[in-house]
This record gives sequence, C-alpha cells and structure tokens, in this order.
Amino acid sequence: MNNKKTYVALVVILLIAIGAYSFPKGNTVVNQIKEQLGAVVGPELTNNYWNFAGFKQDMRVETMKTATSTVCVIKTPTATSTLVAFYANFSKPPTVTTTFVLSTSTTSFSTSSPIFSGSLAANGTTTLSWFATTTGTTAQNKTLVPNTFIVFDLAGAVSYSGLQGRCYGEFRSFE
Repeated sequence: MNNKKTYVALVVILLIAIGAYSFPKGNTVVNQIKEQLGAVVGPELTNNYWNFAGFKQDMRVETMKTATSTVCVIKTPTATSTLVAFYANFSKPPTVTTTFVLSTSTTSFSTSSPIFSGSLAANGTTTLSWFATTTGTTAQNKTLVPNTFIVFDLAGAVSYSGLQGRCYGEFRSFE
C-alpha cells in the first residue's frame, strides 16, 4: 500500500512538473525599433532647426544684453550658411532715438562688415526686421562662413540697462 501511495505521489509530482514547464511563464516584452518615424506632436519644437535631406533651416535666439552697446551676438551654424532674416524684438525699446548697425564679424562683440543700419525712434519700434533679398538695388543675400557672428549694435545716448528683448537669426545651409 505504501508503494502504491508513493507511486501515485511521484506521478502527481511528475505531472505538475511537466505542466509547469509546458505552460507560458508570462508575457515577455521585447522593445525593438526597426524603423524610426517622426512626427511633430504639438506646436512647439524642441530643436532650433529643421533638416530636410541635408538642407538645414536654423533659427538662433539670444536674449539682449545690458550694459553694452552690442546688445546681441548670434553665432552662425557650423556649415557655410545664408542669413535669411534677422529680428530684434524689444519688450522694452530704447527711450531715446537710437541708431543701429547689423554686421558680421569673425569674433564676438566686434564688427567688420555691415549688413544693415538705420535708426529707431524713441519708445517706438518694438520689432526690427531684416530680410535677405537678391533683387533690386539693395540686394543683400548674405552668405557666411562657418562659426562667425552676427552682431547687433546700438549707438547714441541709450540707457542699455533698460533694454529688454531678444534677437533672432534665421539661417539656411546645406550639410
């Protein structure tokens, strides 16, 4: 009788072991990315550029500096590029009539090649824009070597400590 009980117990243990081995152990999650697809999820971009098959459109932003006549310095991309547009957006514009110069330079905080100049009325203009053009008598299509600087200077009896705003440079290049 004891042999029969032992035999039955061994058969039951063997069936439980075979059943446990043959049933799945749970869900195994495998994370594989075979192809990377992208999409813009919302209205904001996390990068400052778009790249379409080597054609790169790059937007650079700098906060205006105070206590200096050079209120913005924007470094150009690492490839030969074209300055497409420049914007100076004042949240607090100059309180006196001011002249400005937009120029290029091989070093920051110095000017060498003026692109555009003019004047800003006191407490007036809050946005200054410059756009590249290839037509007319004022053709200005500014091609820039890599890692140079766009410099925005103000002159006159300006209180630089009161200025607030941002400068934007828009560039296009092929990489």
